[in-house]
Parts: sequence; structure tokens; C-alpha cells
Amino acid sequence: MIDQTSQFFATLTNVGAAKQANADALGVPWKIAQMGVGDANGTDPVPDAPQKKLINERRRAPLNQLKVDPANNAIIIAEQVIPAEVGGFWIREIGLYDTDGDLVAVANCAPSFKPLLAQGSGRTQIVRINLLVSNTSNVELRIDPTVVLATRSFVDLRIQEELSKLDNKQSVRAATTGPIVLAGIQAVDGIALVAGDRVLVKNQASGKDNGLYSVVAGNAWLRVVDADASAEVTPNLMVSVEQGDTLFDTLWQLTTNAPITLGTTALVFEQVAGPTGVLPGTYNRVTVDRRGLVMAGFNPTTLGGYGIADAYSKTEIDTRVAALQPKLGFTAVQQGTGAGQLDNAVKIGWSGTDLKATVDKTDLGKLWYSSNFNPDKKADRAETLSGYGINDAYTSAEVDRRVSERALKTEVYSKADTYTRAEVDTRDAQRYTKEETDLRLSGKATGDSITVVGFAGNDVKYPYMRRSTDGGVYHLQTRLGYVPVQAGTGVGQQSNLIKIGHSSVGVKITVDETDFGNLWYSGNFDPSSKANVGSTLAAYGINNAYTKAEVDARDSSRAIADSITHVGFASGDVAFPYMRRSSDGGIFYLQTRLGFSPVEQGGGANMGNFKLRLGYNNAGSIRFSVDGADYGDLISDINLATKVAGLGLTGIGQYAFARVINTYGNSINQGTSIPGNNLLYSSTAAGDGASSNSGTIGIGTWRAHGAFNGTERTLFQRIN
Repeated sequence: MIDQTSQFFATLTNVGAAKQANADALGVPWKIAQMGVGDANGTDPVPDAPQKKLINERRRAPLNQLKVDPANNAIIIAEQVIPAEVGGFWIREIGLYDTDGDLVAVANCAPSFKPLLAQGSGRTQIVRINLLVSNTSNVELRIDPTVVLATRSFVDLRIQEELSKLDNKQSVRAATTGPIVLAGIQAVDGIALVAGDRVLVKNQASGKDNGLYSVVAGNAWLRVVDADASAEVTPNLMVSVEQGDTLFDTLWQLTTNAPITLGTTALVFEQVAGPTGVLPGTYNRVTVDRRGLVMAGFNPTTLGGYGIADAYSKTEIDTRVAALQPKLGFTAVQQGTGAGQLDNAVKIGWSGTDLKATVDKTDLGKLWYSSNFNPDKKADRAETLSGYGINDAYTSAEVDRRVSERALKTEVYSKADTYTRAEVDTRDAQRYTKEETDLRLSGKATGDSITVVGFAGNDVKYPYMRRSTDGGVYHLQTRLGYVPVQAGTGVGQQSNLIKIGHSSVGVKITVDETDFGNLWYSGNFDPSSKANVGSTLAAYGINNAYTKAEVDARDSSRAIADSITHVGFASGDVAFPYMRRSSDGGIFYLQTRLGFSPVEQGGGANMGNFKLRLGYNNAGSIRFSVDGADYGDLISDINLATKVAGLGLTGIGQYAFARVINTYGNSINQGTSIPGNNLLYSSTAAGDGASSNSGTIGIGTWRAHGAFNGTERTLFQRIN
């Protein structure tokens, strides 16, 4: 009987609990689709987890809505609207069904009669279940829009929700310029806020706390109703700011991309329009954000201010000009770079008596010029006596001929000496002797197949020689100023071009045009920090890994996976061990270790294959059920006396000393069944018990435990 002490609640069925555990473990949707209502055949039902159907279902239809309770995210609210034209039954029990048609949750409720229109009291009735689940994230709403009816409040809420999903939000009074405490009355960007003001919060240390808030006096701020759900906070959301010392009349956009989970995803807002703090004016240099807004303006007065790095500053130019050769005031003679000239340092100066020349640090002596040398008085160079106009000497041919006609004398000069004795004695003291000439010539390089040597374009970085055979120009290496390392030609080496140079990532080497990467040297490589090449873990000094032999030994002590891919605990819950079959990915839950020797269910003589359940109830007894049938409490030493006492005088199994009212004749034996309405409680006093009795038993059927005649007294036991 329903009264003020009655309890109404909802619970997952065993099937529902298993399906939710599976959904949580695999992360798959759990689809609850329909609600059923019933009258429980007029009884007062108590929801029971083993239920697979309602006691007496009267109607089943799709849900109107299934949502998470805004006040408790561990509770889901299922709702169904029963239209006015449906009814004629009581509602005492409610059930939820998933898309497989399984009863996954059951609830009882205070009895409510749903009338028909024909009864003159038709009404639309809303039935709801508030159901506590372990995880709402995998619960999926499934609705047939052609069948489900909507309440006015549901429609109003849905309209508000859809409006809240629009990208353009209601403006805010102010916007933050830095992180703040999201609580109480305070000033933001110079604006003294009041309760209910909307604020754009965009600078929190944790981006997930950014968003649109409403000011709450003396308490934590709340997200505004049009941006307090993930579906309402969409990418490219736009909101304008009304007031503020710096951010007045600005427009901001949410640049975070989907998916967005409010309170988890970091929200980033960027200004897309309005003042940026830059004063009106003309600027030679500005900073522009990615949307084209001018964020800063400058008027630099230096090259650095303009970011110019490939020009000299005034100071740098002055420094470099100071190192230049001042204007000579005369036409200078260029040193070297002429045909056949080298780049040695040549110096010409007056010694006090002569003009003298020095090459590098070598004194070349005095120079010859018209005042101290007349070339007209000198013979042109020749290779024969006649070439020099000498007529007082024999040629080598003449000497050979004359010598051949005479005997050899020691005074005769050798043919190799082209100078006569007279020439030696009378040679002009101002002229070089043959030895002097040979000596001087030996200090000069002989031009070998070249016509010109010098600097190309007068650039000392490009010395060259021109080959006489074809006029080809061949550039030479300038003086290095250091001892170079020869490229190649060593033992086992080829003559490829090698280049070594520094880069931003270190010293690199190139062979021909192939980049061989960085060179290793003591500054970036320590061989002692590297292991020698080996073939074992021990060779490398590795002590946190197993060798092949160790792995084989450990592997041989473990079972081989047979047709499974995974084994473990669903969602880390040790109450749900499982294995996943490799052929279809199916999940099969295992029995956890019992910790005791179980009693085998069925399989004995005359036993069927029924599911037996034993369990302890809140009343202090062990109950017993077969499949869905409740067989009540098991009797034990602990509850026997209580159970017997609880049976009352007329409970099944109780005994009574009684006599029959209407006789059955004489010699009635034990085992005879007598209706309770034909028995009187009797005493053991002498007589027929007509006067010594306490009234009719009046219930059940009783079996005699002794023989009797007529109305004699004996012991009876109730058997049903």
C-alpha cells in the first residue's frame, strides 16, 4: 500500500549495468531509445535489478528527450510525453529500453491514472526518470522526430539553445586585459562592474577558464546562458565590448578550432575590429597583426629603427673614410698589376747621390736614367760577334778551323769561352762581366710559356698568368698567410676538391658538390662518451634490458595468446576482467578470482540448468531465487527462530492443538487434511473441547498428526 513511507526510485537492471560497463570500457555510445509505462497489475512494484520486463507494460514509445541533469552531471533525465488521446490505465512502473529492445533501467512511481479524452478528463502527461549512471559521456540520445511530442518548456529551451549556438553573441560591458579572479564585484579595464554585467574573460593563465561570464556579487562568476555549454561556444564566435579604458568599442573573435569542450579546451580570443590604442597620425613604420589591424606606430630616426641591416651608419662611414688614403694631389705611379708584374712592394727614393729601388726588403741598388746612362752608347744584345760589330775576334767556327790546323797548346782558350783575352782585359768597367750577368740573371724567374703575369682588373684577389700559346688566362691562388693543408693526393686519397667552412650549425665539409655534413672535433664530440661497437647488451654496458636468452626464458614461462588480442581490466576496474577475441574484436568478460571453492550450479541428479542466485538482503537473511523466481529466505540456525516466530499462529508449517467442528466419523488417522475453517483451537482439558477452545482457526489446510474420533482433540500442522 502506498503511503508517506513509500520509497520511489530508479535503478539500472543487470543488463543495463553490463551494457554501460561495456560502453565505458570500449568508449562506444550507449543508446537509450524508448520508455515503457505499466500498471504493475495493480500492485505496488519495487524496482529490481534482475528484471527483464515490466510487470504489466501498458505503453512503450520513443523518448521525448534524454539529457544530462544540469545540477548533477552523473544523472541523466529521460522524458516521455503521453498525448491526451492515449490513456485508460494506471502508471505505477516505468522502464527504459535501448535500441536492442533490452530493459536497461526500471523505476516505480506514485500511482497516477492517465485518463482518455472520452472520459472527459484527457490530458497530456509527462513521465520522467532521473537515473544515476557512472559515466554520462557515452550515453547517446536517440529520438524519432516523427513520433516524439515536445512540451512547451522543451521547445522554449530548444529555441534558446539554438539561438545560443549562433556565432554573434550579446555584447559584453567590458573585457579583461590580464588574468583576474573570477569572483565578486571588481573593476575590469577601468569599469566598475555590477552584478549581472557580462564580461569577456580572455587572459586567464589557463585558457580553459576563458569565455563569457556574468558577474555574481560575493560569489564565483557564472558563464552566461548563451555561452555556458560546449554547443554554444563555437569557432569564430563574435562578441563586442561596450566600455573600457583601452578596449571600448572593440570586436573580438574566438579563434579556437573545433572540437571545443567547455571547461577543457583552451579558448583564444583575438581582436578583429575597433580601436587598438594607436593614436591617429602619420607613421613611417607600423606593426600590423595578421588581420591587418595596426597595433603600433613608429617614426624611427636611424637605420636600425627601420630594420635596415645592409647599409652603413654615419658613424661607420666616418670610421671607414678615416682609414682611406687622403687625396695625393698628384698622379701616382701604380705599383705592379702591369703586364708581367708581380705584387711585391716596390719603393723608389733618393739616396742623396742616386735614385735607388727596393723590392719588399731587397735593395736593387741605383736606378739608371738619362742623366747617368746613355743607351746609344750601348750595343744591342746579340748572340754573335758580328751582332755586336766585333771584328777583332774569331768566331767559334773560325777558331775550330784554325785549331784543327795546329797542335794543341795550353794557351789556347776553350771553345766554350766566347770572350777573347783582349775583351776581358779591355772590357768597359761600367759593364757587367759574364759572371755578373749570369749571377743577376740567375736571381730572376724565366718566363716559361707565358706572356703576362699580374692582377686581373687590378684586384689583388685575382692574380693570374696568360699562356703564350693561346692567350688563355689562368687565375692563381693569392698568398694564404698560413700553412695550408693539402687537399688529397695522400696515401689512398683522390684529388677531389675539398671545402671546409663554418656554418650556423657548426664546421661543415663538402667534397666537390656533395655535402658531407658537420665535422666532429673535440669541441662537439667526445669519443670517451661513446661506446665501442659491440654485438651484445653487455658490450654496450646496458643493464636495464633483457638479453635474448633472458627474454626467451621469461617468454617460455608465460601462456601463449590463443585467438585474443587483449586481456585486462575494463577501464582499469578489477571487477571487470575481460579478453578481446581477435576474429571479431568481441569483448568477453571473465569471472574474477572467487577466493573460495564454489558450489556447482546444477548438473546433479534430477537437476535442471537453471540460474540459481544466493544473496544477503537488508533484513539480515540469505535469499534464494531460481532464474527470475524469488524463493524467499533460506532457513538457518541464525534465522530459524525468527522465521518461526514471524509465521504467527497460522503460518504455513505452524502447529495447533485443535478439534474438528464438523466430525468426519470415527477412527480418523494421522495424515488426514482438514480445512482450517473446520478446526477450533482447543485445550487439553478433559471433555470434548466444546467449551475449552479459543475460536476457529479459519485459514489454510491442516494435516492431522494423530488419530481421532469425532471431535477428539489432536495435533495439526498447516500445510498450505
